[in-house]
Order: sequence, then C-alpha cells, then structure tokens
Amino acid sequence: MRINKALVPQQIELMVGRLFREKHLDIPMTSRTKITRQIEGIVNNYLRQLSDIEAEARQILLDNDIQGDPAAFRRAVSMLTEKEDFPLGDEALRYLNRKIQAFLWDSDEIEEIYSDEPQLTECIRTYLLGTTR
Repeated sequence: MRINKALVPQQIELMVGRLFREKHLDIPMTSRTKITRQIEGIVNNYLRQLSDIEAEARQILLDNDIQGDPAAFRRAVSMLTEKEDFPLGDEALRYLNRKIQAFLWDSDEIEEIYSDEPQLTECIRTYLLGTTR
C-alpha cells in the first residue's frame, strides 16, 4: 500500500469536510482551508521522509553495484525504515492517523472536538485509504 501524493489534497479536503459536516469537530469556516493545508502538510512531510529513505536505499544499491533488482530495493528500504523506526504500509496509516489527531487536539483553529478517538480514527482512516488508490 502506497500513498499517492496526487490524491492527498482531494482526500484531505474531503476528510475535513466530513469531520465538519458530521459534527465530529467544530471548525470555523474561515479556518477550514488552513486546517486542510496543515493536515496535507503532515501527510506530505511523511512522503518527503519516505522519499529520502528511498533515495538512500537507491544510493546503497548503487554503491554496492546492485541495480535493477526490485527485491533488493525493497530489502534496502525495509532495512532503513527499521533502523529509523519509520512506519510503512498499514503502520504508516496508523502513524498518520495519530499525527493528524494530535494536530486536531492541539490546534487553536479547532473550536471543539465532539467525537471520541475511535470515531475520529475511522473517519480519518477512510480518507487516508483514499490516498492509496
């Protein structure tokens, strides 16, 4: 499962809209765009870190004269993500969900959160999964 960066803005906008529409939280209309961009930033930061890890994996393979071997690339990425305790796959979705929820709880732009953690988790997860198509 891999997050498609091109789908992030649309899915995050849909997520914020649903969180507001279904009364999971209270966001002033003037703050919705800012909240949306900040959540996009969380996901894009994760993607930048993953890109850096993949570039490092490519360099390791190049330095060891191993090229064109997808299995070796996956092993190198896996080794680096384990070393750096960086989440991949389903764990990445859980990690991003926790980061987004922490942001929502800490944001001065959010006036009130009405839902509990399981409700927020499910709503956020739905849209994070939407970025993996």
